[in-house]
Amino acid sequence: MADGRTGVAYIRVSKVGGRGDDLISPEVQRHTIDMLAEREGIRIVAEIQDIDKSGRYFAKRRVKEVIQGVKEGRWSYVILWKWSRWGRNLKESQIHLAAVEEVGGIVRAATEDVDPKTTIGRFTRDQLLSIAQLQSDMISDSWKEAQDKRRRDGLPTDGKPRWGYVYEGKRYRVDESLRETLKAAYEAYVSGASLRGMALEWNAAGLRTTTGILWNGGRLGHMLDTGFAAGWIRERSDTAAAGKYKIADFDVWRRGAHEAIISLELFERYRERRAAQARMAPRSRTASHALSGLMFCGYPDCGSAMVSSTSGRRRVLNWTCNRAAVSKAHEPNNVSDLRAMGFILGWVERHVQRGESVTEEARRLEAGRQATNDVEALDADISRLMRKRARLADSWTDELIDREDYVRQRAEIADALAAAEAGKRLAEKRVAASGITYVRQFGDLLDEWDRFTPHDKREALAAVFKRVVVHPGPFGPDKLELVPLWQADRERWCAVVVD
Repeated sequence: MADGRTGVAYIRVSKVGGRGDDLISPEVQRHTIDMLAEREGIRIVAEIQDIDKSGRYFAKRRVKEVIQGVKEGRWSYVILWKWSRWGRNLKESQIHLAAVEEVGGIVRAATEDVDPKTTIGRFTRDQLLSIAQLQSDMISDSWKEAQDKRRRDGLPTDGKPRWGYVYEGKRYRVDESLRETLKAAYEAYVSGASLRGMALEWNAAGLRTTTGILWNGGRLGHMLDTGFAAGWIRERSDTAAAGKYKIADFDVWRRGAHEAIISLELFERYRERRAAQARMAPRSRTASHALSGLMFCGYPDCGSAMVSSTSGRRRVLNWTCNRAAVSKAHEPNNVSDLRAMGFILGWVERHVQRGESVTEEARRLEAGRQATNDVEALDADISRLMRKRARLADSWTDELIDREDYVRQRAEIADALAAAEAGKRLAEKRVAASGITYVRQFGDLLDEWDRFTPHDKREALAAVFKRVVVHPGPFGPDKLELVPLWQADRERWCAVVVD
């Protein structure tokens, strides 16, 4: 049990953003706390620190430990440097002060000491906490204004380094020594390469992250996910999503003022494959076989994933419906890996040879090219309108136009932006539907096939095919259905059996 004159020193230091001073360092706070404790005859028995923690929130701080210590009788007093160290959110600060007092504790501030047992003391304390919140709100308002200015200028809301770019003169310019490396990373990924494999290659080449550490698959994926190389700047509209870094967590994408290294089309292909990988079972992401995670049963009302198995003395690899094998839901359905691979590679080879010689294929590819051109044109329109909006805002700020003209022009720009963005979304869907980007990969896939590992082969096939459906019955022209990523599920692509 505490003797009634024991206390804990609570110290909090916010993130100072490189301020470089020690005005509120832990040492300064502790020195002032010790002076009050000595003057009042309070013995400090513990110190609890919250370093780099905001005063606006209590969730991730150690205040609960402070309260628990009072409850368990380890100390009776909680001593702070100033009331702002307790919190910069009046409501939350009062709630947690009440929690301390409910278990018999007393909170005091060394440089702003008041008697919380009196009405005037509590009033003064609350006023000091209100001032702490006011200071925080004013800083927040200034930061928001600075962020809005950076948005108008087509910049990220922070000045952090972006891989592949150099930040100078308040602008990001492409680092020419890394341009091709970054572009090749996106192209390799959509062609089936793994992030882990690319990270190992980058490390071997001496490439490091913006913080100077080694790459791994996760770090490389997070960097590519930003879309900065495609000209995007991403944000979250939901502050609750802070700390989450999946592509889906970012719902605000705006065009930046920096030069794009890759096309929007390539980035969309990258996003599609990232989404497909996220839906895939972890075990399927590192494949033991080229067709792992791609084979599905075509029995009516089944659609289950097929699993690999071996048979005979030669351990022949087969694919069989797991549901049929386990629950006997239908007759066995299987196909040998050798026949399936021959079928698939034959299909790919024929598409390489066909190229655009078939009228329907030519029309489809031409439609894709036109849609791609539309996307680029609309993207240029969007960038132009955003620059126009920024200039309008500057004109209003500088009092060069009156409010009526500002409101009218802003509404006109907003309407034009909405129309351009809607048109671009439709054009992007037309690009995806055409399959133009996938056809380019067929030749590369065949050229590199013999050098691929099983995992690389699966990655390359997954960049072209959504799945391979194995239908019931003996092997023949209709046994396998290849579903490319750009086709609807119901559409069937069958090829002649390869002997």
